Amino acid sequence: MNTGTNRLYFIVIINMKIRCHQQDCSEKAITISYTTRVKNTTCKLNIPNVNGLCISVKVNPEECGNKKQSPPLEISIPPPPVRLVKNMSFEYYHDRLKCTWDSDVDVPDLGLYYWYVTVFLTIVLYISLSFMKIGECVINDTFHNKEMFYLFNGTYKGQPVNNTFRQNSSTYFVKLEKPKLTIQRIGQSLCFHTNFTVSEFGAHCYEKNYIYSKCDEVNHILDSVYKVDYDSSCKYRARVQIILSSRCGAGKSDLSDEVEYGENRDSNLPALLAGIIIPLMLSCFLIVSLVLLRR
Repeated sequence: MNTGTNRLYFIVIINMKIRCHQQDCSEKAITISYTTRVKNTTCKLNIPNVNGLCISVKVNPEECGNKKQSPPLEISIPPPPVRLVKNMSFEYYHDRLKCTWDSDVDVPDLGLYYWYVTVFLTIVLYISLSFMKIGECVINDTFHNKEMFYLFNGTYKGQPVNNTFRQNSSTYFVKLEKPKLTIQRIGQSLCFHTNFTVSEFGAHCYEKNYIYSKCDEVNHILDSVYKVDYDSSCKYRARVQIILSSRCGAGKSDLSDEVEYGENRDSNLPALLAGIIIPLMLSCFLIVSLVLLRR
């Protein structure tokens, strides 16, 4: 093959493993795979490493006649010797992303890099954790629609260690403000009104989950506006929760404080009272009539 006129392309397949500590690179152990085509022997991918990696490199010649793809070169990279952080969680609110984590190891020089990838370049930023609360960081996020990567590095037992994690964009961790609910009677209906602060998402991104009870019977309704028929013999209790639509991300608010309207009454009470009062009144009238007749 004439390398002056023919081109070589490399296909790099990178797979994460389930049983990474056993270094199992079998097909059954593969959960996520990445495939890319490059024109040289250098390939850079944004990938997590905490579960170890199985790498398969194949040479796929083009414009080389009947040359076939080479057998794969299998490379196994073990996971880091220690997990520096675990149980990562996120809350996104008004262009601020709060991340928290736990750790079972003492790493005084723990540092955090985070980055996101655009069409044209990769933006890498660094946070010094020495000035922040242990197990917590706050990122001023103006790129909330980008998939994020987090790299924690530090020294453990004299050896440098890094853990790389991949997470969804911050719009999947939205924390909305707690709403306020009011109930208003209009004619023979009760209308539920919800007040909450609209954040940076459009109005079409918010849904309301009403949880209400009528005479202690609980109902769940997902709607933007809601009203129910009014029954004067029932007490109504209601709360509401704001949910970010799946079209815009994922997240929700805390439930509002409970609001009550009306009182529980026995629907048979009027008939029962009539059955008692009317005979009693007739008896009194009869007694008075008899007394007057004797006179």
